[in-house]
Amino acid sequence: MIKKNTKVLLIPRLTVFRLIIGLIFILFQIKVVYYSMSDIFKNEKRIAFLNKIGFILLNKLEGLEHCSGVLVSEKLTNEIVQKIESSNIVSMICRYFIHDAEAKNKFRIALKSKLIKDLQPYIYEINIMRLVIKEYNLKHGYIYTKNDKLNRSIIEIMELKNVKIVPEIPNAAGLIYFLKKLSLVKRLFRVDFFNNLKDSELSVQTISSTVNPQDFNVVYYPHQGIFYGSLFVKDQYYSQDINSEFHRSKILHLDIEQLEENTAEYYKVNNIPSLDLYSLKKYSKKIFILKIIKELNFKLAADYYHFGLRVINIIIRSYYFFNQCLVWLESFNNLKIFLIGYDAVFPVEFSLALYTKKITTVATQERFMHSFIPLLYFVVFDYYIISGQRAYQNMKNKSAISNFLLYGLPRVDELFYWSHVKTSQKYDLIKNNNRFVLILDSNFVEDIYSNTLSSTFFMYINTKLYDDIIKLAENYKDIIFIIKGKESRKYKHPYVKSLIDRINKVKNIEIELEPEKYSPYYIAERADLTIALTTSLCDELLAAGRPVIIYDFFNFPSKFFDYNKYPFIVKNYDELFNMVNNVLSKGKFIEEKDLKIIQEEYYSNCFHGEVKKNIVNKLEEILMDKMR
Repeated sequence: MIKKNTKVLLIPRLTVFRLIIGLIFILFQIKVVYYSMSDIFKNEKRIAFLNKIGFILLNKLEGLEHCSGVLVSEKLTNEIVQKIESSNIVSMICRYFIHDAEAKNKFRIALKSKLIKDLQPYIYEINIMRLVIKEYNLKHGYIYTKNDKLNRSIIEIMELKNVKIVPEIPNAAGLIYFLKKLSLVKRLFRVDFFNNLKDSELSVQTISSTVNPQDFNVVYYPHQGIFYGSLFVKDQYYSQDINSEFHRSKILHLDIEQLEENTAEYYKVNNIPSLDLYSLKKYSKKIFILKIIKELNFKLAADYYHFGLRVINIIIRSYYFFNQCLVWLESFNNLKIFLIGYDAVFPVEFSLALYTKKITTVATQERFMHSFIPLLYFVVFDYYIISGQRAYQNMKNKSAISNFLLYGLPRVDELFYWSHVKTSQKYDLIKNNNRFVLILDSNFVEDIYSNTLSSTFFMYINTKLYDDIIKLAENYKDIIFIIKGKESRKYKHPYVKSLIDRINKVKNIEIELEPEKYSPYYIAERADLTIALTTSLCDELLAAGRPVIIYDFFNFPSKFFDYNKYPFIVKNYDELFNMVNNVLSKGKFIEEKDLKIIQEEYYSNCFHGEVKKNIVNKLEEILMDKMR
């Protein structure tokens, strides 16, 4: 327990080396708090011993102010981006796009997106320190982190005058890494390196693969394989016409890591050509660094002085990856259209490289809710297929999109399909004799110790959800409640066992443990009602006009978007019970006119089974224009 006015040191991740640092502070009556740890400490007895000597494991702060780090991050990155736009290195990169105003704007969006993703971990650390001070009513505290311009700027912008940085000391591994880099730096300043730098060194080598990328007009980057867990196939761009350039067997699929077994099997069975990007020529880091130094000279040192090492490193790494993407694309001489599988995480540098090569990028909106989260959708696409007018209004000013296409959500087609197909599968049989409610929970983490703030928070929200579903089940004994989890294997984790045991004691609650056997769209379409912690399936069901209750007891999604206060968002058990009663006992969800507004403005009236068909038709049209 931390008493008021106690001095506290936050060590975000506890290691053996940092344990020694912490012990020194404990000698001076300063408590040490941490929320992540190396493997050696992942043991209840060791954690208990550490607690006795003054090392306190944080495990609930995330739930106190959910998503606050995101909002803080937005403010910080906006201010940092404005400052670094005057840097020499940004000016140098902008010269690459000097004759193309649209490309220059896309670069600014790409830069902001990259900074947001790279700065968030550091902002998160300092935001936790802010929450520690707030939770324990402390006058001041210390944080063990890098004492550089970036962290000092974050503390200043957060107005944390009562937080001081304890400079992070590199451990043995860090020192060895630094010395290796130092020897490389010495070599860089040999004069003959500059004289021998030639553009010819950037040429692409012959690809050692049975697939020739020059044979393809269309490429697809699905992101971590063609399957999204056991939930669905990322097939929104596929034509059923074997002669179409968008038939799956004629699209080159790109990956950047070893294929998972199910994806590899899917590619093999369906005769889908695939290629690992890293089988292509790598852009030389040595040549890149020399070019940077040669062009900027001492201006680069000035940038490091004014903006700090980490921020400039982020920009340099991003610019390097942009150049790497350009080198990759030299292998795709005939490429016309690049299809993107997961919009929000697709590398902005890759999008920018595709734009400069005049290769058309097409993406679909993966999740409706993402468009309202401040730090997402700083994306760069030529064509962007989105859910509807409401998402468009929120995204149009913060992304670099050439063409928005308001077609709706592609996976709503799956609900449409199951609404017209009757089977003798499990949930049709249940439906014949009972009413059932589908429950959509949140993720369970793999390891409750790696980041206790996240793991405890996810356990909290799932436990709270399950507690209240048990109460509902006791009130509605004639209703079957089906829990359709994100990944069934996680129910086998020891730390989840007691929670699952409680569920299993309730006769009218069942956990579906065979997600690969029953499509979530099949189950959802058969359900009389869905109760969910917000997920993409919520929006797809609303688009189909199905009754959904979003259980928002921890201010997500309402902190970012509250669906214009339509009554299907409930905040506590009483509201949940009343809404369930309205649907199951009175047959009343929300007003029909309100549902029609939601379906039109949010989801473009896309419950017609032809969203994917419309996408493919547009792709055919785009390709035809490109081939002229």
